[in-house]
Amino acid sequence: MKIYHGWNIVTVGLLTQAVALGILTNSYGVFAFPMEAEFGASRQSIMWGYAALGISVAVFAPIVGKILDTYTIKYWMIGGTFLLSLLLYLLSLTSAAWQVVVIIGLLSGLGQGLLGNATAAKLTSNWFEKKRGIAMGIVSIGPSLGGFIIPPLLSLSILNFGWRDALALFAILVLLVIPILFLVVKNAPSRTELAAYENKSDNKDQKDEAYLQEEIHYTANQLLKDKNLWYLAVSMGTKISIGTCLISNLIGMASEKSIDATNAAFLISIYSFVIIISTISVGYIADKVNLRGLFAASAGVQLLAIIMLKFADSYSMSLITMVVYGIGAGAGLPVFSMLTAKLFGATSFGRAQGIIYPIMLSFMIVSSPLVGWIFDVTGSYSVVYNLLAGYAVLAIVSVLMIQLKDESRLNTVSQVVGQR
Repeated sequence: MKIYHGWNIVTVGLLTQAVALGILTNSYGVFAFPMEAEFGASRQSIMWGYAALGISVAVFAPIVGKILDTYTIKYWMIGGTFLLSLLLYLLSLTSAAWQVVVIIGLLSGLGQGLLGNATAAKLTSNWFEKKRGIAMGIVSIGPSLGGFIIPPLLSLSILNFGWRDALALFAILVLLVIPILFLVVKNAPSRTELAAYENKSDNKDQKDEAYLQEEIHYTANQLLKDKNLWYLAVSMGTKISIGTCLISNLIGMASEKSIDATNAAFLISIYSFVIIISTISVGYIADKVNLRGLFAASAGVQLLAIIMLKFADSYSMSLITMVVYGIGAGAGLPVFSMLTAKLFGATSFGRAQGIIYPIMLSFMIVSSPLVGWIFDVTGSYSVVYNLLAGYAVLAIVSVLMIQLKDESRLNTVSQVVGQR
């Protein structure tokens, strides 16, 4: 039996996210600290490189979104792979922290952006309808899978070859993705191919409906005026900021509870493992349940985990807390992508995410230094837990404000067609 090509697309999306986010987002600290030691730089100056990554991805997100909705995605993904490889090679030549910031700031927005979640989700959305949930769930484990595999491999390479040669080696390895992209990536299936896979009759009514969906293209102005886009951006921005703040400060939080760094690192590994299982599970049930309710419930689980962590007084309790948190965090990317596709359709998916990502990432960019400032001022993470709990509540309220009723969708379609 021939395998539906959409599953090959999912595999490629998983791979590209694992590579791009695994090397930069999840492994930045692995190569940044050796750089810091060699450069004689301050911790703050070297960490500006991580901030530059978030800012660059946010700035280039609208451009990436327009590319995904307008052009042949395959060739842009290949271009992004070249940029990511060039970025890693140039980093291997740096001699000062400011050079790291400039290189990452200039190249990561497109290098990582064209290989990241927006691209993988756009392709997956194009290739699936009935089974979109499970497909999104699988493709969304890419970042977590990359975070689970690549940091130890990069760390081992640095230990054996030094950080410069290790980065140069990974710059070469990244290029191995290009032949896979060239052979596999295709923007979308034919209507007949999708209908055959999902056991739908390709009759006139379905053709007309598909034709209508293909003809409706939301402009940036229309998207910015859509309240649903803002509710979705705020809910996802706050939800994902909880994770970035928690994971980046978990060593410090654990130290406050008299947990050593080795055991604290194991908490992060447990979280990464649980979120992989959770993401796949959420994808499986997402096609069968209300998406807003699923997202709100997952944020509620995160809220519970934050409260548990605040009052955890032992390592075993902290371990249980991270398992609970991983369960809640798993719904983030797949449900976010499905909501985007459901609200704005496949044809405007990339443009919508291109607008949402800068809003979403602004929460992340502001939250990390805010958490550090709170700790510096108060000397503990007690207020930080309250802040993260507030984020979880805001995520719940925002996502429940989204309108997914059929009549709302029809009204939106009528408005868009009327404005054309």
